[in-house]
Amino acid sequence: MRGKWEGQFRINKDFTEKIKEYNMLELAKKGVFSFSQNLNEVLEKAAQFDEATQFDFMSNYFTQLENFVSNNLEYVYFERIAIKVTQNFYNKNKISYFPEDNEAHKEKYCFEINSLRNTGLISLVINKEQLDISKINSNENQFNNFINYISSYFIYSIESIVAEDEAEELAEFIFSISSNTFSEILDDENCIVDQIIDVLRAYGFNINDYEGNCEIYPNYYLKNSVNSGYDYVKFCKDIISELFCE
Repeated sequence: MRGKWEGQFRINKDFTEKIKEYNMLELAKKGVFSFSQNLNEVLEKAAQFDEATQFDFMSNYFTQLENFVSNNLEYVYFERIAIKVTQNFYNKNKISYFPEDNEAHKEKYCFEINSLRNTGLISLVINKEQLDISKINSNENQFNNFINYISSYFIYSIESIVAEDEAEELAEFIFSISSNTFSEILDDENCIVDQIIDVLRAYGFNINDYEGNCEIYPNYYLKNSVNSGYDYVKFCKDIISELFCE
């Protein structure tokens, strides 16, 4: 009798792992770092299972993530980060499951290169989502909502820039996503810039690894040259190299 009960316990434990519930909204509200940390924990847990359980476990996770994102479209970038990180983890550890890109999201969030060059990402997002600048500037929730939309459009837009195979343009594009280049948006604490850096880090690209001075020249997105204490051109060359390989 005891042995039979212990066997049932093991089955229930595996089943519980497969149907584990995640509070995606709470993770999203805590920010990119919290989400990425949880995702890494999920992948490390998945690596401990046999192939069949891995598949069910990760399928459960992504089903919940996709359901959350479908009802909170400003958080699409979390889904994109999860796909990228999971694919990297799969390539290294050969876990049995990672998802495909959502073509509907790609169609919604991608901008043509000429649209980005002519208008800039911030202006395009405000117009596309019909956001109220006065509310963004006066309401914290509206500002956070705006930052999330910027992040989602950004993570798709970099693919349009990467396709041009010009590190200087990608560096200029990254630098242009700031209230300094769109004076109607108030962002004294540089939250937009910090968010873009955090999104890139979660996507696998950490600017802190690229110490060294460089100058970014205005061609498509900036009005004036910018000096940086990090080598954004080398940083962007590596982004292009990795994304092109995919």
